[in-house]
Amino acid sequence: MAKYSGMLGYVMPAKEDPPGIWKPSAVVEKLGRGDLIRQTINNEDVAGLSDGININNQISIIMDPFVNKNLESLKYAILYGTRWEIQSLSINRPRVILTLGGVYNGEYPSTDHD
Repeated sequence: MAKYSGMLGYVMPAKEDPPGIWKPSAVVEKLGRGDLIRQTINNEDVAGLSDGININNQISIIMDPFVNKNLESLKYAILYGTRWEIQSLSINRPRVILTLGGVYNGEYPSTDHD
């Protein structure tokens, strides 16, 4: 089983502070460690057009207090130098299994770790 050590992306929700003033959402990247438990690659081909690649890999990471508190904000994992969208989470304490899908096209942190 391959080991995983990479950045996990959390898109934190917007906050109202003080009342009536909204601060925009922030993207935070934190180091995650665990095991790469499944590695598969699927080419997406719809109506003869190549739409991209889905990797469908699974990463089992250790659930630390930050992960536990911010599960709903966990949006992507960096693997092979690319940000991959997290399609599903499976909680199996003390671990969380992340199933990855296509390339993540959402918000990025202000300082890049690539």
